[in-house]
Parts: sequence; structure tokens; C-alpha cells
Amino acid sequence: MAKYVIRPDQLMAISNGQANINVINGFSEFLNENGEKYRITSSFEEATQFLGQTALESNGFKTLVENLNYSAKRLVAVWPKRYPTIAAASPYANNPQKLANHTYGGRLGNTGSNDGWLYRGRGIKQVTGRANYRDFTAWMRTITPGCPDFEKTPDLLAETPWCFWSAVWYWYT
Repeated sequence: MAKYVIRPDQLMAISNGQANINVINGFSEFLNENGEKYRITSSFEEATQFLGQTALESNGFKTLVENLNYSAKRLVAVWPKRYPTIAAASPYANNPQKLANHTYGGRLGNTGSNDGWLYRGRGIKQVTGRANYRDFTAWMRTITPGCPDFEKTPDLLAETPWCFWSAVWYWYT
């Protein structure tokens, strides 16, 4: 199949001109170097599906760390089973750390009292949860043996090139 090339101007258009220029330039270069190998740029359909998912997860290529600053009303809309009423959501509204620890605590491999916050979503396709950070590290080490341990240094997933690899990991595995 023909390789589909991803240009920075295409990524900027997807974000309505709001993307971080450094992120889209790096992401474009990264995808053009690695995309075909991981079934991202082998066809138009793959490329558009991948870019749609990554644009959504990264708020149009603007956000590399999950935004957990929600109002109580928005929490009820986003997580109705976890926050069925305004009263249930209010203690977590506009408190990202408390919300992360409540929402992600005790699941996704999170066991510590602050793990929900430590292992909140990061990357172009946001890796969330301690177990996923661990699994991502193991997968990355098959590609780059000397890469960091993302479970020990989770903030690195919001930096290049690791933020790009997060999207590839979700897509490919």
C-alpha cells in the first residue's frame, strides 16, 4: 500500500489552528518516520482513524496531560455512573487531584492513595493508570531498550518523543 504522508498543516487544520506548533511539527515528523511500520499511515483510512482518535484525546493536539478540572455538572455528564448527582460530584469538582484519585483509584493498577493523580492520562493518546504505564514501559523497551521507566517517571509521557509513542502503543497493541 502507498504510504500516506501527514503534514503539519493537516494537523493544524484538524485543530482549527489551535494546536501547539512544536507538537504538530514533531508529531508529523514522527508519524512519517514510524507510521507505516505501525499501520498508521499505510492507508488513508488508517491515517484518518488514528488522527481522529489522537486529536480527540489531545484536545486538538494542544494537551498532553489529562485535564481533570471539571465542574460538578460536567462530572455528572461525563461520568454518570461514578457521579450520578451534583451532590455526589461536588466534592471532586474543580479539584483535579482529588478527582483523579477518586476516579482512577483502586483500578487500572492504581493501588497507592495518590496513584490516580500520579498516573492520570498523559501523551497524545493518553496512557492512564499505573498498570498501563508499566505495560507501556515494557513495550517501549522492546523498541528502545534504554528508554525510561515511565512507571517511575510518569511525567515523561507528556514529553517528546514519548508522548507520540503513547499513541502508537494504544493503536498498535
